[in-house]
Amino acid sequence: TEPLEGTVNYGDYLVFSSVESRIVEQVVFEPSTNATTSVPPLPPTEARPASQAFWPDLEELTGDQLFAAQAITTQLSTMETAYHRGDAAAVSGIYAPAYADPGTWGVDYVRASWGLYFKLFRPGPVHKQVRAWDFSGLANGRVAVRLYWRMTGQRISDNTEVSLPPAPTGEVDFVFVKSGDQWELTR
Repeated sequence: TEPLEGTVNYGDYLVFSSVESRIVEQVVFEPSTNATTSVPPLPPTEARPASQAFWPDLEELTGDQLFAAQAITTQLSTMETAYHRGDAAAVSGIYAPAYADPGTWGVDYVRASWGLYFKLFRPGPVHKQVRAWDFSGLANGRVAVRLYWRMTGQRISDNTEVSLPPAPTGEVDFVFVKSGDQWELTR
């Protein structure tokens, strides 16, 4: 067997089995059989780059895009620090006053939800990686970012592990708007 080489993107995984399968079929080759060269299957095509920056992904940004991205990643790092402290007010502090989730719940609901979360769960690691920036609304003070963003924790009562968001891919789309000198999470 040949060794495998490569990079596994953050949040992805590979599974290798160390168990050998039982023989289900048997093939008998007789001297008159011709042999052919075995060709391995082609690897699947990958749309993502071969390697990705862990955090933050600012390598190709310049000018206003770089300044906006730095401010937004600073806000997200502030949110992460507040999450580790269990500070619901500080976590919800990066949300815009006009924030509304798809269910039209506002920032007061967000603050109350984080407060309940911190009563029931111990905060764990936050895994994060920028997947894509969208600066198409930058001139109007609006920037969107797709992240691998998984906040983990343990239920205090039984140590069950949980993660936010519960989406299987861990990818979330955040939209930030500029309010004065601050970038605030609006969606």
